[in-house]
Amino acid sequence: MYEPDPAITISPETARHVLWHYDQPGGARPSTHTRHLLMALATCYPGHYARLALGCPEQAAAMWLAANTQDGTARLQAVASGSAAG
Repeated sequence: MYEPDPAITISPETARHVLWHYDQPGGARPSTHTRHLLMALATCYPGHYARLALGCPEQAAAMWLAANTQDGTARLQAVASGSAAG
């Protein structure tokens, strides 16, 4: 099972992209490549998530935060707005 490394820093840009993916306020449309990456992370089998995270740890951590924590969206919105560090 995947759980992000706490040392991974999520950039405001990545936070905005993940917020967009989940149709949340503060989101910004990413490039086609990033949209496909986020969709792959959102739809892959749990066992494959950790493998995808090896190649894109920041995006995997942000997606995991949004999908698996109660305050993930609020935390990403704070990062996206620059009021908190990712």
